[in-house]
Amino acid sequence: MTGWIALVLIVAVVIATAAIFAAGRKADAAAEAAKAREAELKSQKEASDARDRML
Repeated sequence: MTGWIALVLIVAVVIATAAIFAAGRKADAAAEAAKAREAELKSQKEASDARDRML
């Protein structure tokens, strides 16, 4: 019986570890998307400012 309890605990730890890594990857992807959006907005603002200076 103790063997089954140990096996269940090991499986629970593996599942929890996988969930933590998945959450980390999701957070990294969200941070990259935010950086890309920020870079795009900055690029658009710079282009707009350049057009304004030409007028």
